[in-house]
Amino acid sequence: MLKILNFFKSNTGETKLLTMRQRFEAAEAKLNAVLSELTEMPEVSIDSASRTISLTAPEQFPDEALA
Repeated sequence: MLKILNFFKSNTGETKLLTMRQRFEAAEAKLNAVLSELTEMPEVSIDSASRTISLTAPEQFPDEALA
């Protein structure tokens, strides 16, 4: 997840200040890109009281099966 922070740097190396909407859309796009590569979809839980989203990872990821 920290690699996504490098995406927000400009060509000069300065970090761009993003709006909350831009951060949300970038996180959503990154998560959707990862989920699209999975053969088995994870279980998704949303806890509105604690404002958290939990994903139960599959037993084996596609790249682990190749190893």
